Amino acid sequence: LPAELPPTPKAPKVSKPPQLALSQAPCPPPNFTGRWLLNRIDGDFEALLKDMGSSWCDRKKAKANKFGVGKWVQQVLHEEKSVTIESAECSKVTSMSFRIGSSTEIQAAGLDGRAVAVKAYWEGGVLQLKLQRHGWAKPLWLSRYLQDGELVVKAVMWNGDVVRRYYTKQVTASDRYTVESTTSPEDA
Repeated sequence: LPAELPPTPKAPKVSKPPQLALSQAPCPPPNFTGRWLLNRIDGDFEALLKDMGSSWCDRKKAKANKFGVGKWVQQVLHEEKSVTIESAECSKVTSMSFRIGSSTEIQAAGLDGRAVAVKAYWEGGVLQLKLQRHGWAKPLWLSRYLQDGELVVKAVMWNGDVVRRYYTKQVTASDRYTVESTTSPEDA
């Protein structure tokens, strides 16, 4: 029978900081800055407008204009925790500003121009917005996130139905200049 070998000494324990796998590394939240054009809507947008208190006349006018598809532009300025959204459809332009992560609701003008209380916070890579207006029984929840190069604005109506608006980022002259100025002759 072979002789027993002495036990192998154990390697000393070395204290190292835990390593995160790439999939576990925290990702910075997206930046929504840019000019975004509404290109499609999923869900009953007219019902959402009704829930939000839009008049019958305004809802019918919006429906006749295909709810702004191909026309509605949102210019978003997103700097750290400050967000300003300027919304333009036809001749109507409105602006809404809020801070992400504020412990209290901020009074702002909604995208329809009427007063609304806004509370915004990050949940992963999704910007969650709680909107409350005088006369609403419950708040309206919006989520803003990027998916496949599009800005998605998801609204959950009070009955649980969901409406999603999909925006495509528009390239501006300054964007083209940045791309052209950073392209080397070898890339052409």
